[in-house]
Amino acid sequence: MAAAAAAAALLAMGGCAAELGTSVKGVAKATGFATDSPKSTEFVAASRPARIDYMPVGIAQPARPTPPKSAAEVQALQKNLEDTRTANTEAGRSAQAAGQTPAPTPAVAPRDHVAPSATD
Repeated sequence: MAAAAAAAALLAMGGCAAELGTSVKGVAKATGFATDSPKSTEFVAASRPARIDYMPVGIAQPARPTPPKSAAEVQALQKNLEDTRTANTEAGRSAQAAGQTPAPTPAVAPRDHVAPSATD
């Protein structure tokens, strides 16, 4: 019961503190419920840019560094990609057919032939 009353008092004081210009975090920090953020380690601070440029909302994006392709250029690129796909498909079929070739049968030595001995 006392804990609930203390929590209610903290919430009420937090609301008043916010009106007086201090934050709720300041009250929580004073009572030991909040801490300061730790300082970034050296390699983290060094890897961050000094200024982060976020894309503003409601403003047009900057112009593209390269102009967009014309319809004819897009069609030529599409044809090139389709030709490459067709060539790759044919090469795959050729490789698959080569992989399905049965293994050759080993040569059989005639039985009447006697191998020369080491003493001959």
